[in-house]
Amino acid sequence: MASERILIFIVAYNATSHIRSVLDRLPREVFNDPRRFHVLIIDDCSKDETARTASAHASDFKFENVTVLRNTINQGYGGNQKIGYRYAVQRGFDLVILLHGDGQYAPELVLEFVNKWKSDGGARADVVLGSRMINKDKAREGGMPFYKWVGNQVLTAFQNVVVGSGLSEFHTGYRAYDTRLLAKIPFELCTNEFHFDTEILLQAFALEAKVVEFQIPTHYGDEICHVDGLKYAKDVARECLIYRFQKIGFFVSMKYRGLLKRDDEGRRGSTQNLVVERIRPSTKVLNLGAESKFLETRLRERGCDYRSRPLPAEGVPAEDVSGYDYVLVLDVLEGLSDSERFLVDLRYGMRDQKAPKLVFSTGNVAFVGLRVLLGLGLFNYGERGILRVNHKRLFTLASFRRLLRETGYVQGSVRGIGVPFHLLFPGRSGRWLSALSDRAARAWPSLFAYQFLIEATPRPHSFMLLGQAERFYEAESGGRAYQ
Repeated sequence: MASERILIFIVAYNATSHIRSVLDRLPREVFNDPRRFHVLIIDDCSKDETARTASAHASDFKFENVTVLRNTINQGYGGNQKIGYRYAVQRGFDLVILLHGDGQYAPELVLEFVNKWKSDGGARADVVLGSRMINKDKAREGGMPFYKWVGNQVLTAFQNVVVGSGLSEFHTGYRAYDTRLLAKIPFELCTNEFHFDTEILLQAFALEAKVVEFQIPTHYGDEICHVDGLKYAKDVARECLIYRFQKIGFFVSMKYRGLLKRDDEGRRGSTQNLVVERIRPSTKVLNLGAESKFLETRLRERGCDYRSRPLPAEGVPAEDVSGYDYVLVLDVLEGLSDSERFLVDLRYGMRDQKAPKLVFSTGNVAFVGLRVLLGLGLFNYGERGILRVNHKRLFTLASFRRLLRETGYVQGSVRGIGVPFHLLFPGRSGRWLSALSDRAARAWPSLFAYQFLIEATPRPHSFMLLGQAERFYEAESGGRAYQ
């Protein structure tokens, strides 16, 4: 990896009294190998002479690989980082190490970030965190105030539970990012405030990034803290909850949209599992819409002839489905602008009176939880679930029944499905709540169902019946129909 390029990015604000020392304490290798290392200092519109002091110091000591920039308007802690990370990505650096210009973190350790980044058999880490809390006693010995020491641990423990991570510290400002990760995440959409560090970590977790921690010393000197602790804690807690709710589909934030993977496919009680239970073995099954490896595997294990067809852009079925025993239309109608036309065309495309059984799933927009939220003035879209962000249609049980009736289908069984609490609360409590919600959904689906599973069969249409009548007469009479 001789061609690797490392950017040491120093965020600075009113750091005139510390910036020289920060540069001087960097390892000599940084300045002796300008092809590999570069130092970027961005002064966030300081009220002192931070930028000029840094420039003069770099010039005096002939540091050839130091760039000093100054924001014309204060961007905030997070906003300043965005500029530095954009610089790193656009200029082709491989790793960017974040360092503070106030001397709170040890500049001598920058090479250790490089080592940790490349460890584990040569596989690069996506994020490297310098943690002060792996050895908590050393944090106190380094002068961390007791209230910050306690607050750091309490807030990190809360975040680990909500996010499902296992970090020793969420709140270190000494960290490094592989620029391949930065190129994948929309860090531009994160806050400009101090909880930017939490939001960008959540984006990394959403992509299941490899995160490495190592112990760093703690130093609290005469640097000025600009963080409002209570506001910071509130912002961090709120953002972790938003991430958690988006992960299970109850909310959507553009910061994490498209990054999170589904983790509920095939779980006990999930819609897809319930669908599998309804399909008779050794039958022909067509899945219209999104492919599902879970459905394909499970149904083929049951001896089914399973096939899948994506819908054309206009949502019109491309084939006659009358040769199948089951047609799965799972969470499809909500994404179509004209669900009625889709169902009519699907029915009219069938040429055989032997009709398949259609299995639909759809969210219940009249779910009691949504009624309560709407009463509070809240209508939050999510990446999945009832209010999926790309849905064009929303249904109640009554409106879905009317949709089937008016497009020529005979409704069969209706199964109300409860809230998947087990995704929000892993463990016994989540399973218990899911079971309770599922019972209520089956007893009163129009109110308590989070989702419906509905079976229906198409009525024969006149085009089909006319052709059959003509063929029947010809076969019986041996001639043509009477004109």
